[in-house]
Amino acid sequence: MKTRLLTTFVALLATVFGASAAATTDEPVTDGNSIKLVEEGGADKLSSDFTAFNSEVTATGTPKITSVSVNVTMGLFPLTIPLPEQSVTQDLPGTMSTVYLNSFTANTSGEVTELYMEYAIRESGSSGDAEKKQVFAKKQSDGKWVSDMKPINGTEGLKSNTKYSLELSFSTNVGTNGQRAHFPSDGKPFAIGVTTGNLPTEINVISVSPEESENVPAYDISGRRVGKNAGHGLVIKNGKKYIAR
Repeated sequence: MKTRLLTTFVALLATVFGASAAATTDEPVTDGNSIKLVEEGGADKLSSDFTAFNSEVTATGTPKITSVSVNVTMGLFPLTIPLPEQSVTQDLPGTMSTVYLNSFTANTSGEVTELYMEYAIRESGSSGDAEKKQVFAKKQSDGKWVSDMKPINGTEGLKSNTKYSLELSFSTNVGTNGQRAHFPSDGKPFAIGVTTGNLPTEINVISVSPEESENVPAYDISGRRVGKNAGHGLVIKNGKKYIAR
């Protein structure tokens, strides 16, 4: 491809110089091998050829993300989900106590040297920008990229029984056109609405007053219930052993 583009570019340059020389002579301009440098059509065709050449070079160097799939675990089951090219907002039904973002894959075209995902989790109804984090991918083959990441716990640090929005977007390096390629192509993130259930990371602390502690039944080592004045020896309360004094 690069050799053909270079050859075309050299021919166009030769045509430019040939056309300049032809303006001062009545005969068509040729090089030493009698190759005609001024083609039929004149300046209009020269301009058209150069525009086509420039468009081909730009298209070759412009990065583009053609498709993306994400692998997530929701509940007990991992799922691979192909993402649409345009951004969408989708609420998941029910509640989720487990949400993991495991990996993503992408296909690209053009001169792509870098590809990464940005993600953020925000509580629904909150104002301001959520903190965005980046995960980079590694190039596996021509146009194929796979994320270099450990599974991300999407519910870590979240509150139980609360609605959140998980936002995902994908970008590349800056191309020869001075811009990055984005997926979704409209530049907006995918927004997935998730309502948390009773998250297993929470610890419910039960406070017991001293009065209630005194009323907990006690047992001796034979399993017989003893009163408050059990005398001396080993007693068991709430499954723990104590020495009565």
